[in-house]
Amino acid sequence: MNRRLMLSLIAGVVALPGMAHALPAVPPARHHLRLVNPHTGEKFDGSYRDDSGPLSDAMADLNVFLRDFRSKATIEFDVGVIDFLAAVMDAVNAQSATILSA
Repeated sequence: MNRRLMLSLIAGVVALPGMAHALPAVPPARHHLRLVNPHTGEKFDGSYRDDSGPLSDAMADLNVFLRDFRSKATIEFDVGVIDFLAAVMDAVNAQSATILSA
């Protein structure tokens, strides 16, 4: 077996466990977020999803909360991004998060 093939196989085996974690995750247990933006003084404190999916009013509020506060430009955030934030907060046992940029 040549050296390049061997190194490629080793790299594949090392990368494989990380790729398994890249699959879509189950929504986090946390459905409630407490966020603050120190630039605007705004706060979001509420549920953004329930057992049937994202709450449209809460997602609309999050789209405004997470806007570019300088240009006032908003985008529609994917609930997966918000789920990721909630999962990170769960992982570090954070009760709230400060949003500096979105």
